[in-house]
Amino acid sequence: MSTNAIADMQHTAAPVAHTRLRLTRRGRVVFTTLAAVPVLLCVGIAMLNGGQASAGDRAANVHFDTVTIQPGETLWQVAEDTAPNSDPP
Repeated sequence: MSTNAIADMQHTAAPVAHTRLRLTRRGRVVFTTLAAVPVLLCVGIAMLNGGQASAGDRAANVHFDTVTIQPGETLWQVAEDTAPNSDPP
């Protein structure tokens, strides 16, 4: 390859477009803030509304049994005594 061929290749390359837009430190702060504000708002709303899903206006009909564990008694035995027709975990 000769020097003429190299020189011709350099002149035929597409010109690089230079833009005047520059992202300064202040611009980065603004764009970061604009991106973070909606995310923080969604997280805040989710945290504030998180407890409303379990709230209800009627009382649950739940019955609790109190069991006293005797020395030497296992959890499996207590489960069988409490619910004999269920599969103990």
